[in-house]
Amino acid sequence: MKKTLGEGRIGALKTVARKGDAVACAQLSGLYEANAEPRKALHWLRRAATGGDVTATTRLGLWHLVGHHVAMDSAGGFRLVRRAADTGSDLALVLLATLHAGGIGTAASFGRAVDCLIGAARRGNGRALGQLGFLLPEGEDFTTLRLALLRAAAIRGDRMASRLLADGPPPLETGKALDWGRVREAAAAPGLTVSAKLDWRRKAPRIATSGRVLGDRICDYLIAAAGPYLQPATVNDAYRGEEIRDASRSNRAMGFWPVESDVVIESVNRALAGLIGLAPETGEAAGILHYVPGQSYAPHHDYCDPALPVHVRQIAARGQRIASLLVYLNDDYEGGETRFPALDWQFRGQRGEALAFYNVSESGAIDPATLHTGMPPTAGEKWLLSKWFRDRPRQ
Repeated sequence: MKKTLGEGRIGALKTVARKGDAVACAQLSGLYEANAEPRKALHWLRRAATGGDVTATTRLGLWHLVGHHVAMDSAGGFRLVRRAADTGSDLALVLLATLHAGGIGTAASFGRAVDCLIGAARRGNGRALGQLGFLLPEGEDFTTLRLALLRAAAIRGDRMASRLLADGPPPLETGKALDWGRVREAAAAPGLTVSAKLDWRRKAPRIATSGRVLGDRICDYLIAAAGPYLQPATVNDAYRGEEIRDASRSNRAMGFWPVESDVVIESVNRALAGLIGLAPETGEAAGILHYVPGQSYAPHHDYCDPALPVHVRQIAARGQRIASLLVYLNDDYEGGETRFPALDWQFRGQRGEALAFYNVSESGAIDPATLHTGMPPTAGEKWLLSKWFRDRPRQ
């Protein structure tokens, strides 16, 4: 056993855990996870969940949802999170709302997602209150209710609500009861809709651009939501199948996996799938890319190359990455075009506009002409939403 764990502490915890103490099991799992011993971490997390620890059950569900130390199993992860939510856990309810909205492990249901958020919000969960405030339709009819939700969220420490409030720090709560029936009726609309269409300007390779598909509020929301999770961007190593840092990519990035995502973002995911005309279930988690002057992404392809053994295994497990979609979240920068060297063509969208392209031909063969690069901005910061689609639904 590695010295960093402390044999005495481990021994004491095991003595308690073996008697069925779920809290001790969860603590053991956390220690082994921190010490990079995944099999032991998984063993004790399962015991904690079986013993009724709600936080452990939620965490185990997340591991199944993203394939962390276990095979990815969206349906199994959903069942675990729902079990935790059934106990009244507001944290599990917020996560369950995201899964319902995104159709992750279950059929998509925006109404059920909003019900979960309301359940968590009534328990005082700031993240749920903030999402509900954002989901209310714009217009004077809902201004008072929206501000009440956002203020309640901000008071409880919700960072997003604090940023969304335009009238300064929230005042102390008045204790006035919120009209939850009205909240549900207003927030449980179909979610975000996109009226703009893609203009397929090229047929080989298939490339399209659009007018505005996302408004200012959504663009601001996505940038703010991504901020705390940005890390140096990685690339998929074609020979080891691992995500690694590489000199070809110098920007920062993050992904909206279930724990980082929320109902608002899953609504964006489904709307963008509709924009490109693909089933939402084929979409990977949306990501946010952030570039400052001098940062770039060297020429690369988004598809998996069937000539490489690692990519063959990835295609077998998850399907071919057939299409890519970019949405420009800001335009107050210079440079930063998305360039296709083989086509001698580049594009720089305005805020809210999209660029889409298929990485394969209509017959399904990979298309080398989709080689593209993220050019560096010469001034200002560049923010992009990036989303890939596979040729079959996620498991």
